[in-house]
Amino acid sequence: MASGARADIFDPLEAGMYHCWNRFTRSMRLLGISAEADGMTVCRKGFALILQKTLARLFCVDITTYATLDGHFHKMIRNRPDLRRGLNDREVARRWLILMRIKRNGWWEVAEPTEKEIDAELRRPVQPGTRKPGAGTTRPPHPNRASELRERLCDMSWLMGVFEECISRYVNRLDGKKGTCWEGPYQAKKL
Repeated sequence: MASGARADIFDPLEAGMYHCWNRFTRSMRLLGISAEADGMTVCRKGFALILQKTLARLFCVDITTYATLDGHFHKMIRNRPDLRRGLNDREVARRWLILMRIKRNGWWEVAEPTEKEIDAELRRPVQPGTRKPGAGTTRPPHPNRASELRERLCDMSWLMGVFEECISRYVNRLDGKKGTCWEGPYQAKKL
């Protein structure tokens, strides 16, 4: 299953269906039953499923099908730019702040951002050079932070990045290790 450069096959502003996959690198099983943690047996597969459902609610995507195996996963993702258009700036910032807390903590249960934090996020400047051309096109820079974040909420690269980083943080915490758990960047193919 070969895949091309994601910028050549994926445009976050156009609805599309994509098959995404990646492999775990460690010799142990990624999503089997792990060693005991705090006296309880932890099921990594259950963690991945709950995380995936949480991320799908925050991003403007549908995860239509998925397979989580011991050493790798597959997902069929439909990005939904139509959903992002219905989000006001405050909701966009709220979702983004929750996503960044999930990414940083490696856990889906995080506190809701305060109104002050949402205001601060919306005042942040647009990140220079972060607007990637989609499917071979060029685009002007974002006019404001909300526009930038709204596009990211439809971007499967952000979805997959948050998912993979959370899994890595979770597995590393259980195993007392550091570093990535993935063979490389995730692969994607347009369907």
